[in-house]
Amino acid sequence: AEKRTPSGLRNRVAVFGPAYHSAIAKSSHPLFKWTASLLPMAHNQQIQMQGISEGAPSDAFGDSSATVDNFLGACTQYAFVHVIAHGFLDERDPNLSCVVFSQSRETLDENNLLMLKNLYSSRLNQELIGFSSCKTASGVYREGEGNMSMARGLAYAGVRSFLTTLWDIPNDGVAQM
Repeated sequence: AEKRTPSGLRNRVAVFGPAYHSAIAKSSHPLFKWTASLLPMAHNQQIQMQGISEGAPSDAFGDSSATVDNFLGACTQYAFVHVIAHGFLDERDPNLSCVVFSQSRETLDENNLLMLKNLYSSRLNQELIGFSSCKTASGVYREGEGNMSMARGLAYAGVRSFLTTLWDIPNDGVAQM
């Protein structure tokens, strides 16, 4: 809070807590094999969102407002952004590694996936972006490129600091962290 906020950005935290349609875990997708693990996170998200709002001035984007478009919009307005969502590492094609924003339909809405390839085409000016999402710092090593991870995508996009994870986060452990 004592650091100087990047020019033109609000000195607040935009907190995202996406919701997932209960039937999406029963769907399948030819490209994304992890849809069966898209289970609701509501209780742990609420605890974490509440903890952030108690510790810093913040604006919440929950449920259906937790979209990729709103995330990218928040990145033009807020110095600090935190996302509490499912994250997936794709070891076959790292560009398909993603953080999953709100899914309101019974089948996967690809428009609400923030994929690594999206970050490489973005220009972000955040002081800090946090992903409370599994394996967002893990990646696949590519010769001449390095570790292909969501964390590297954030750095490439211009984010000064980021909070990401190297491992799977147990559902009950997110709020404690």
